[in-house]
Amino acid sequence: NRAAGYFMDNQVLVIGCTHAGLQAAQDLANVGLRVNLVESTPFIGSDQKFNLPEHLINTLLLEVLKDPRIKVWTNTDINQISRTNSGYQIQLQQHPRYIDLSRCTACGDCVNVCPVTIPGTDLKAIHFGGQPDCAVIEKEGISPCTNACPAGIHVQGYVALINQGRFKEAYHLIYDALPFPSVCGRVCNHYCEQACNRSRLDDPVNLMALKRYVADWAYNHQEEVWEGGKRVPDHQPQASGEKVAVIGAGPAGLTAARDLVRRGHLVTVFDNHPTAGGMMRVGIPPHRLPYQQLDWEIEQILSEGVDLRLNTWVDDIPALLENGFDAVLIATGAHLAMKVPIEGADHPDNWLSLEFLKKVCLGEKISLEGRKVIVLGGGDVAMDAARVAVRLGTSDVKVVCRGMRASFTEVSEAEEEGVEIIRGRVFQRIIIESGNINGVECLEAEIGEVVDGKRQFKELKDTEHLIEGDLVIWALGQRPDFSFLPPDNQISVQANKGIESNNQLMTTMDGVFTAGDVHRGTTFFVVDAVGDGHRAANSIHSFLTGQPGADLIQSRQESTLSLAEMQSRLKTRKSARLERLAIPCLDVEDRVNNFKEVDLGLLEKDALLESGRCLACGPCSECMACVEVCETGAINFDQIISSSIIEVKAVISDQNALLREDLEGLILYTSSDPMAGSAAAFEVIKGLETAPAALGIGLRHTSGTGTKTGLILCQCGGEISNIVNTTALCNEALDWPEIDYTHELAYSCTAEAAEELKQIIKEQHLGKMVLAACSCCSLDQVCYSCTYQRLRCKDNLGIFDSLKPLAELEFINIREQCAWAHRQSKKKATDAARNLIRAALGRKPVIPADLPEKPSHPIKVLVIGKGASAGACLKSLTSLGLAAESLEVLSGDVVRSGAKFRVQGLVNEIQADCLVLAPGSGAELDHISGFLKLNNQSLLISRERLELDTLDFGMALCPLGLDPDISGKAAAARIFAWVSRTFSQEQPRSAVVDWQRCRGCGTCQDICGYGIPEIIQDERGTYAVINPFLCQDCGICTAHCPSGAIAPATHTSSELNEILEMILN
Repeated sequence: NRAAGYFMDNQVLVIGCTHAGLQAAQDLANVGLRVNLVESTPFIGSDQKFNLPEHLINTLLLEVLKDPRIKVWTNTDINQISRTNSGYQIQLQQHPRYIDLSRCTACGDCVNVCPVTIPGTDLKAIHFGGQPDCAVIEKEGISPCTNACPAGIHVQGYVALINQGRFKEAYHLIYDALPFPSVCGRVCNHYCEQACNRSRLDDPVNLMALKRYVADWAYNHQEEVWEGGKRVPDHQPQASGEKVAVIGAGPAGLTAARDLVRRGHLVTVFDNHPTAGGMMRVGIPPHRLPYQQLDWEIEQILSEGVDLRLNTWVDDIPALLENGFDAVLIATGAHLAMKVPIEGADHPDNWLSLEFLKKVCLGEKISLEGRKVIVLGGGDVAMDAARVAVRLGTSDVKVVCRGMRASFTEVSEAEEEGVEIIRGRVFQRIIIESGNINGVECLEAEIGEVVDGKRQFKELKDTEHLIEGDLVIWALGQRPDFSFLPPDNQISVQANKGIESNNQLMTTMDGVFTAGDVHRGTTFFVVDAVGDGHRAANSIHSFLTGQPGADLIQSRQESTLSLAEMQSRLKTRKSARLERLAIPCLDVEDRVNNFKEVDLGLLEKDALLESGRCLACGPCSECMACVEVCETGAINFDQIISSSIIEVKAVISDQNALLREDLEGLILYTSSDPMAGSAAAFEVIKGLETAPAALGIGLRHTSGTGTKTGLILCQCGGEISNIVNTTALCNEALDWPEIDYTHELAYSCTAEAAEELKQIIKEQHLGKMVLAACSCCSLDQVCYSCTYQRLRCKDNLGIFDSLKPLAELEFINIREQCAWAHRQSKKKATDAARNLIRAALGRKPVIPADLPEKPSHPIKVLVIGKGASAGACLKSLTSLGLAAESLEVLSGDVVRSGAKFRVQGLVNEIQADCLVLAPGSGAELDHISGFLKLNNQSLLISRERLELDTLDFGMALCPLGLDPDISGKAAAARIFAWVSRTFSQEQPRSAVVDWQRCRGCGTCQDICGYGIPEIIQDERGTYAVINPFLCQDCGICTAHCPSGAIAPATHTSSELNEILEMILN
């Protein structure tokens, strides 16, 4: 886990993303506090119920995510809350979503290719679910099968792909970790199956058979798997210039060689055999492994740039380092068979198993017809030797051993072929008569206990007997050949083991590494050697570059399923309830006289059925299909759990989400009603003595420092460019006199794209940039059609910052408004995009000629109603420093004019900037609503929508269903937050009145739906003024002004004419 630093400066923690929690976060942020909003799920508000229409819920969530004062912690748990002298210290633990939020474009391609459905749901292992609108990968841990594989194969991944018939992808996934799928699909000891959760119910998934099926499919579809039948690297790595010599072309050596060339190193592999493959090629007989598939897989390695030198014996390792190689890897395997030094063991008819098998594997003709063969040993090599002897003509083969270690399948198939297995024997001597071997004298032995991992055997006295035979094949184990090592012990060898090395597999000679059986000291399995090859390559790369290597054997949390969970998954998936499928094999009469492959493998229908037995333990299988299709590189499986410590002044929590309730000073809310959140925010605001934001106004930026205009077209990963001809528009626009520079982007909403755009602005000296993508405007706002990606794009380019952007930015939406609107016609879509671009070129920001003076009057709030909440609200407003007045009974209309609420029918008219309704009953609310007028028209306000409809009026309602104290405090907090947010805008977008043209007719007053314009008289005359903080810039007043004195923040009349001219011309 990584520990982040401390975050401080008047921060508040809000726990839980209920509607109340979100409202509390917004209220606190609006008054200038920094808020940490913690949500335990990947999405905020996704599992909550909101009393809002769907599109408004989305807007609310985006407003929270957009706010630079709110830090949203999704997928985060609170480990500990403790008091400090100044507040609280919070320990957070954030779980990875395995998606980079700065890159995901929500295209959904990853979901489309994901082969795993989360058991019991309709969701894929990678899915969307709310805001932030980026994918999340469901990972409860690494699947046990994957965790057990020494080669690092994503086992559950290829099983999931096979189940969907995606055999090519399955092969690529296997091949990326294991260069020899055909081998490990036949002779692997399948650690993965031993770890399979399914084995706790019945039998494990037949993973080895599935791997073999994919390997066979790939061999039979070479042109489909690799273009031209050979693998061509996706990208050529930058050559490092470092040269590596690999001694031994077995599984460890070839794996390391492939890894190293993929990292840009020059690799030469030396082997003393006439063919590559090591023990795979000269130790495993052809009835178990077809060599043509192995040869094809080795060709793929060589096609990536590995230089192979066969029939080459290397016995001077220091000379390699002296003659240009920067590192050496010893991976020569364990090719020397062992025998016990008993009487008669030196007779010529004592054969060593590995030498015997090597001759057969390399095609040497040997006949054993009429011979009586005794194989000494009980491992897989002994089984290989015995079964090969049968195929070379003998009908009398005995395997003599103390205990049998070979696989059950090998033993049973050998017995079917006539091999006699004699267990519980200890060899005494080889009996020789007349110069020939007559047999092996043995003692019987009984099985004892296991000591230090080895089974013990006790010899039984007086049980000597002869096992007849004239040829003995020793198969008691293997060891490495060290004869090629330097004679002066520069490279140390451990007694009865392999070459000595450190944890990075470097030997006692600097720059010389070791891997595989020569390192282990005896023969293991191919998959173990492949794992060693990966480790060695990683260490060599680190040695050559000085960079720390990846931790290839790091401990990863394994997903565990209870028996109940497994049973549940079986019930929900019919395909998982099948029994394990056995691998069919050739009939005995069809195989004993030849080297045809015995095990036949699965048919396609069988592979689909067997892969369906997988319980999806991950549930993400790490098939990497999402990685392959994600063009922005948003998938990141390297994300880990991260820990952070923050210090805050106050804590607000949903009572259901609280870690502990006994902590002093915590502010709890028990309802999901947003007013409950506002009431909690009030307690924080009051406790921290937060002052109302200062009134003021700042000029909106007008243009950048450059003098040129640029056009950027976003392809949106093909979502736009597949319909709109963005390339043609780029080329065409260069001929327009208004355009100085054009450029295409694959995506515009990533951090990298933003940096590229900023660089373009600087290098091309742009004063204006038109970005044709999916964002509609350059406003600091959230509308119903906004998306997380649009807001991210704006944020990356500084729209939400107070700092002036590098250039004037114009956004146009050519995705929905062009590509999506004209899916059936590329020409119409491109024409529409052209028109939007030209319109954007005609737009120019308004420069207000004469801004009103900064308002200096104190904000006044009027509380209307006789409810108990009225007193609580009045008291709360006063405590926050706002001027407040109460009015219990209305006798006249409440109108809004000149940005103020005005109560008529009184001797002295009451004016207020904000209004709170605090009724004591539903009847009173209806009574109050009847007096709310605007321009002599009733405000159509329902009880349910009052809060929403009056949001921009500076009005708040004390709901009837809440505790009066909570209701009053909540309304006060809402008003305080609204005042702070509204009157602290640095760049308010507002209609502007030219007082010299205005004739004070009052049309703007009559038509404004918010009652913002005010007619004033001073030394200049009579004219309208518009409060820039409250104006919504809707443009209605501009359209109705008879003298053309009002200009909106975006489009003046002359600008509209220019836009039309740009489009029409």
